[in-house]
Formats: sequence, C-alpha cells, structure tokens
Amino acid sequence: TDNHLCASISTMWKVGQLADYVSMGGCPVTLGGTYGSKCDGVPETCYPYRVDLGAHWELKTTEMGVLYEGNRTSGTGNDLIANNDDEYAVTPYCRPDDDDANAADDWSGAWLHTSPDSSDGGSYVFEMRRPLTTESVISDVQLYAGETYDFGFAYWDPYENEETGWSKAGHYVTGQSKDWISLTLEEPEEAKEISCSRVFTEPTLDGDLSDWEDVEGAVIMLTGANGGLPYPGGYSSIKCTYDNNNIYFAFEVPGKYRFNTTDNHLCASIGTMWKVGQLADYVNMGGCPVTLGGT
Repeated sequence: TDNHLCASISTMWKVGQLADYVSMGGCPVTLGGTYGSKCDGVPETCYPYRVDLGAHWELKTTEMGVLYEGNRTSGTGNDLIANNDDEYAVTPYCRPDDDDANAADDWSGAWLHTSPDSSDGGSYVFEMRRPLTTESVISDVQLYAGETYDFGFAYWDPYENEETGWSKAGHYVTGQSKDWISLTLEEPEEAKEISCSRVFTEPTLDGDLSDWEDVEGAVIMLTGANGGLPYPGGYSSIKCTYDNNNIYFAFEVPGKYRFNTTDNHLCASIGTMWKVGQLADYVNMGGCPVTLGGT
C-alpha cells in the first residue's frame, strides 16, 4: 500500500549540459523541495539541468518474478499498471513523467528478492529493457553503438526510515556519489570473413532459426550503398552451412514488420552477391561506369 516501504530504483542519464549527478540535475531553482511534494512543471531555466530517469520503478502494485511491459503508445511516461515510470528530473523533488508530444512509457522490467521470507538479508534483483532509440528525443537519451554516455543508477532504500521508508532525496547512487559513470555501447566487431561449416543434416528452410543454434554466425553492419549511412535497425547476423549438394544461409535483420501483397517495394527484400567479373565493385553491384546513375 505504500511505495516508500518498497525498494525503488531508476536509471539516470545526463541530458542537460549542467546536470549534476548526485542531485538528479541539481537545478538551483528547485533544490530543497521548493515545489513541495509535487512538481507540476519544469521551469525553462532548469532545462540545462535535465536528467533522463528511465524506469523509475515504485513497486507497490507489482509482484515478484512478473515481466511488466511498457506502453510505447501511451502518450505519457506514466505507467498506470506497474508504476515503472519514464521520467525526467532536474532535482529529486522535481521529476515529472515524460510529457512531450512523443512521450511514452518505454521501459519494461521484472524484479524479485532472493530471500523475501528470511530475516537474514538477501538481494533485490531488477531486470529492465528499453529500445535503443525512442520517439521522445526531448526526454529520452538516444542510444547508439559506439557512443559513450554519462550514466548511473539510483536506489531508494525502504529502510531509510523504519516507519516512513525512503524519501525523495534519500536515494543512493553509483559512482561513489561523486560523478557520472561513463557507459559505452561497444561496437560489435564486424566480420570481414564468414566461416561456412559443413553439415550432414540440412536445415529446414522455414524461418525458424532454432536448427541453426549450433552454427557460428557473424555480426555485420548494413550500410547504405547510396550514401554510407548505417542501417537504422541495428546490426544484422549471417550464418552459413553447406553439404554435398547445397549451400545454406540464414540472414537475420532487425526491423519493423511491413508486408504488402501488391507492391514489392513495401516488403523487405534481400539478395546474395558473388563477385564474378575481375573489376566488379562491391558497393555498386558491379559498378560499371556505363550504367552507373541509371543512364
């Protein structure tokens, strides 16, 4: 019945250039709880202090071991079911739900305690996920492979006060309460060679990759041939096997589903490419200068 008597956590991502780590932004206008128990809005003077609070989770309406999905079409960061809110903050006292035109509740998660029936301690376990990129570019940090972000975790202890639980500014933070942690999304090492293993049982070509699980694959980055821009869906994977008669490929590309029975251009499409001519260019599918540009 009381979130303050339950553990609570949140990820913290630096958005504003002046955002302080320990004070969740540290905007001097709102420090000290001058907005009282509720912050109805963030003044423009505090925008440089913004922090993206992803998955600020208050647990009283939830159960252990249950996955609570976010709602990417909600129009707000407020999670009405699990209270796993997508928020932004300029201080611990001023942390509204995401409320811009493209706001959504983008976080999903599950939690448990390893020893809930014991007085000997145990540990809280939280597992969470969020899409790398979201529609809310104002309130949410956009995440890309190879980039580094100022990051941290906040934890509210339900035993901060034996009777009333945690307080808004009573959170614990990572980084020894001094500064942001640098979090880098490592770029997968892209394959320049693909090993094609020999098999004695041919895979079933049905779109189910379970019979490819024991085949070592390669991570590849798709790049636009007409401009060099990376494919926005992220990294793809390719696997290859062969037997006495055939070669087999499994190619997995992340992306939103689209299918149209009357127009191939509104469906995904792939093609294998094999160099035949000595001068064949890879990016331009041969690159013969006579026909480049569609002349």
